[in-house]
Amino acid sequence: MKRLKSSFFCTVAIIALCVVLVLVLAFSGSLSWLGISLKRTDNVFTKVVASATDTQLDPSAKHLTIDMGATFMPGINYSIEVRSSTPFPVQTDVFFHNGEKRDRKIGRIPAGSTSASFSGKSPKIMSSRIRLDTSEEALGITVTLVAKKEIETVHELYDEFLSSNGYFLPDYWKQHVDSKAEEIWARKVQLSSHSVEFFFVTDTHWKTNARNSPALLSYLTKKCHIPLVLFGGDAVETYARSKMQAYNELKSFYDTFRPFKMVTTIGNHDTNAVSNSDSETFLTKAELYGLMQKETEDFCCNTPDLLSGYMDNPSQKVRFINIYKPFSSIDEDVKAWLGERITELDESWSIILFSHALFEGQDNGVPKFSGASERLLDYVASLQSKAQIVCWLAGHCHFDAIDNRHGITVISTQTDNFIKSAQFGGAKMVFHSDTEQSFDCYQIDLDKKEIYITKIGAGSNRQTTWGNK
Repeated sequence: MKRLKSSFFCTVAIIALCVVLVLVLAFSGSLSWLGISLKRTDNVFTKVVASATDTQLDPSAKHLTIDMGATFMPGINYSIEVRSSTPFPVQTDVFFHNGEKRDRKIGRIPAGSTSASFSGKSPKIMSSRIRLDTSEEALGITVTLVAKKEIETVHELYDEFLSSNGYFLPDYWKQHVDSKAEEIWARKVQLSSHSVEFFFVTDTHWKTNARNSPALLSYLTKKCHIPLVLFGGDAVETYARSKMQAYNELKSFYDTFRPFKMVTTIGNHDTNAVSNSDSETFLTKAELYGLMQKETEDFCCNTPDLLSGYMDNPSQKVRFINIYKPFSSIDEDVKAWLGERITELDESWSIILFSHALFEGQDNGVPKFSGASERLLDYVASLQSKAQIVCWLAGHCHFDAIDNRHGITVISTQTDNFIKSAQFGGAKMVFHSDTEQSFDCYQIDLDKKEIYITKIGAGSNRQTTWGNK
């Protein structure tokens, strides 16, 4: 008994020493490579939570908006530092940019200055999108922003250390995400050895998103040991914007999700072609590939000129195929490529397909396929694949649905944007609650032919099958 007590106290002492060592290293900046950089000022610790650099290139604009991909919760003491490459030509107002009707002025930069700092306590949720207004038609300067938040207790400091990649999970999410992790683990232990697991996120429309999905994914991918994330397109919300604006908005999204092993398909909004008659401002295939798919080349077999690709899991003999399918048509080259990727596999393999748009809406709760989707599904069914097609995942329609076409199980996931869900009949989403985001965790038992879908955020869990069970 004495030995057990001694061992217990030794273990506690070692853990305490490790925590102290981590905090000391964090204060010294030695853990900056982990995204942890803490400085002490007047007995208050601060952490850099976001930073960004951008240049105003559009001569017609009178403001520059920089997105740093973070959020200040109510009651948080914040500080914003603004640094420019050359002096501001005129006095410039600075705002927290949360949308046109929710901007909040935080200060003014005097003419001739190259830097300024602002601080205060956030009265409500505020995005770290910063808007600089000027009477000049173009600033013509490079602006760097750094946002910081105060950390007032050792417990909060330790929570910040445990938070990976600089993502911060609001308190109102913690009970929900813990219960979802338990659900996922309860299912995980029941899966056969021939199974695959991944997360599916779609239709984030990043500009108006609550932006807590990265924190949720960061927590769940590690807690549940499920690193793979599939993304169904419509990362952003572009309506006839300049090419520079569309490109930067898309880049902001992918910079935020960069730490994840994420395989991406492209949505109609990602191209900047929606409600846009100026084809010169459309993002090219090369630009879209460079932003959305190039970084997956080490684990995906991509086809840049088709914006499609596939990833094999050889241990489970599963092929994930992402298909670029514009809403109203299907490129014949993509169709031929898809047929080859499906028919080259033998009966020991399973296939999971995903694209952006399959459903175009619903009639009395029944999802409707677009004409192009019906033709594509008919084509895949006609291939008489030796490999079993497990399911076809999609977004675009912004609501959850499961349907079947020629024996192919088609599953849509609702939008991850709390504003967009109500427009198309998705589950109710409420900002500043555990329903402000919505995405799915898939656990597929390939032996039992069962698909388990655990909903994170707004919506309900689902379960379905495929083939002849």
